[in-house]
Amino acid sequence: MRLPLVIATAVLLVIGVLAGVVVLGSAADADPPPVEPITVQAPAVPPAAPPAAPGGGQPAAPEPAPRDEAGYVAPPPPVDDDDDDDGPDDGPDDGPDDGPDDGPDDDGPDDDD
Repeated sequence: MRLPLVIATAVLLVIGVLAGVVVLGSAADADPPPVEPITVQAPAVPPAAPPAAPGGGQPAAPEPAPRDEAGYVAPPPPVDDDDDDDGPDDGPDDGPDDGPDDGPDDDGPDDDD
């Protein structure tokens, strides 16, 4: 039962290899298409800004963060991304709370769903 399938596969493989050799051979014998140079036009570079004055009125470094007695910097306060509707944050709160979040189709007055 497998022998006809093996023979058919081998025949198709030989035909494919022969077709590939013929195509590659004819492509190698043909004259290559002429190559034209590519020109790229870049936009003009804007003039450089004048150098800033030393110091420039700016502090050299940002203010150091406040530290506790042990020298550790306190982490920033947590971000409260909930918009007072007892559900996950689903956009900015645009008005007073209209009650619990009823899902994505909740069209209450605060327009946060």
